[in-house]
Amino acid sequence: VRAKYPDLKLILVDHVDQVSGTGQNRVSELEGITKGLKNIARDLHVAVLEVSHVSRLNDNNRNSKSSRMRNSESKAQDADIAWMLEPVKQLPDKSWVSMDPDEARLKMASGVFVSVSMFKQRHGRVGNHRLFLSWRTGGRFETAE
Repeated sequence: VRAKYPDLKLILVDHVDQVSGTGQNRVSELEGITKGLKNIARDLHVAVLEVSHVSRLNDNNRNSKSSRMRNSESKAQDADIAWMLEPVKQLPDKSWVSMDPDEARLKMASGVFVSVSMFKQRHGRVGNHRLFLSWRTGGRFETAE
């Protein structure tokens, strides 16, 4: 692969939950997929970005971002960096709260604030950042003021 694509720097796997593999159940199947992608990254010296859905926030997963990753804890376990994007809105008291998905879809045309929560970083800091996602600029993220 490296000989055919010498400038390859990134492999993006969108909807990793829809990739099929082998395993006794869906969880073990996804564990094999994430381990395989990590091996590809290591062997080819490229970044591999997995995009995954998350489960809706509930009382069982409120305290852990990784527990919201659908179907497999191995996604966060195998990752060097794990982060989550979530639409947010500011309340009158200047605090920020998660935005209802239906409300976020309605506001998407004009732009929405997005909380970027980096909850795992093997070689650096973790934390939250807020950006503005603007469709007027082609779907680009801008620094939130």
